[in-house]
Amino acid sequence: MGLALLLLSSALVLTTCGGGSGGGGGSTGGGSTTYTGITAQATIDSTNSENLAGGAYKGGALGSAASLGAIQKEAVDRPTYLDLALTIEEAILHIDVHAPPGIVEAGAIITASDTIAGDCAGSAGSASFAIQYNDATGDFSGTLSFASYCSKGVTLSGGASFSGKVDVNTEDFQSFTLSLNNITTTSGNESFTVSGSISYNFQASSVTVTMTMFLLDNSKGKIFWINPYNMTLSKGPNYVDFQVSGRYYHPDYGYVNISTPLSFRVYSGNKWPSQGILILDGKSSTRARLTVISSTNYRVEADTNGDGTYDWNSGTLTWH
Repeated sequence: MGLALLLLSSALVLTTCGGGSGGGGGSTGGGSTTYTGITAQATIDSTNSENLAGGAYKGGALGSAASLGAIQKEAVDRPTYLDLALTIEEAILHIDVHAPPGIVEAGAIITASDTIAGDCAGSAGSASFAIQYNDATGDFSGTLSFASYCSKGVTLSGGASFSGKVDVNTEDFQSFTLSLNNITTTSGNESFTVSGSISYNFQASSVTVTMTMFLLDNSKGKIFWINPYNMTLSKGPNYVDFQVSGRYYHPDYGYVNISTPLSFRVYSGNKWPSQGILILDGKSSTRARLTVISSTNYRVEADTNGDGTYDWNSGTLTWH
């Protein structure tokens, strides 16, 4: 697997949740994007289960609220972490850590830099990179800078640094860690400022990714936190399956632990999954369950008293 395959095959993977608990209104994080919401475990009820379930699926803030009479329901759009990872992957496809044979001696430190054009029509922007690679040890590190870089409808601006290791014999990636420093990601009417890290492990049969991120919703001014957000990704001939687990913090409600007893499956050309179940565990054994009905519909249920029975049902909801 070359560097070109790095982020595409790994953008979605999750493992276990960790993290601490705490009281409401805590402040955790670094840089200018800092989580200041409730850090205690959320009690899941009929009023917050849809927002918690949709946000945990999306991996951060939800989309713009859709007005349904007097009720404001949050839009569940394409996962922010997926847009971010795939767009960065498009830039990294152009990075080559290897010098042509005979140009440098084995064991030398190879350096390279270049500018990459986006692929969106109209205003595509650019990304620039600088990288150092040791072809004896396989270690590499570098920086990425995005200047309104646009790929497949998603635009990035800001900086990031990365490091990792390549198997020098097979040229397969063993690990890759990307540190995001207040990157702004825009898709449609949505805009988020993201800080944190994405770590990839390529040494297993399936690629895994662990993310720890703060996501600032630039229209609402709210910061969401995933710590960690883990994913496992497998590909079929015309679909991708992904499982998730971890801990999702909503600033108004607190955190929930998440797991996927049934993988999400997204077919090529579709925006939303055609199957999948996401479980959210809250305080006092309260629980929510998001069930995919089709690529256009889903349902959220809640166990609001912790007795093991889902006593509240949203009915059929539409992805939007």
